[in-house]
Amino acid sequence: LYFVTGNHEYMNAIWQDGNRYTDITVDDGTIWTYLNQGMDDCVIGNSARNYYYVDNVAQKMRYIILNDFGDGPVYTFEQAQVTWLESVLDSMPSGYTAVIFVHAISSVDHETGEFTGNYCLGDIEPIIDGYSGNGEIACIIGGHTHYDGMGATTGGVPIFITTCDKALPYANDDTWLSSQREIGTITEQAFDVFIV
Repeated sequence: LYFVTGNHEYMNAIWQDGNRYTDITVDDGTIWTYLNQGMDDCVIGNSARNYYYVDNVAQKMRYIILNDFGDGPVYTFEQAQVTWLESVLDSMPSGYTAVIFVHAISSVDHETGEFTGNYCLGDIEPIIDGYSGNGEIACIIGGHTHYDGMGATTGGVPIFITTCDKALPYANDDTWLSSQREIGTITEQAFDVFIV
């Protein structure tokens, strides 16, 4: 089990009587300490920033986990991570396929609930679209928007957005976040399968 950090790791909202009333801010080091237990096969880019990669040698897959939440504006990548991503792709062994994971890579129109396709990839999109190394980039997978969606980078690399496995307390009021979901039924669960 590998993790991708996002806003819920960094800013846990506290709810009381259905109202959000404060945020608890958690630092990168604390997140890494609690979430990385058992991840002894990952190659750490920067544990203080929670990005790394894992190779599946048997299936020639490289899973690259990025962090778009932290220092500076949220849903952006600091230059050190952009440089690291480029070197991780360039060092990928011949014949490998990369899958990139990041928490928030899409936008939603909060009035209509429409998936807008505005990707928060910033400085990493040219690296992904311009990659011409020994392997290939299969896709980018993210979440955050609480529903399923599909798109592509400007250069055509597929982007998949997966919903969350939780029947949200506000889903009955804001059905754009997910289809109608009822706790205690099969609609409560979300289980997405990606075949590369």
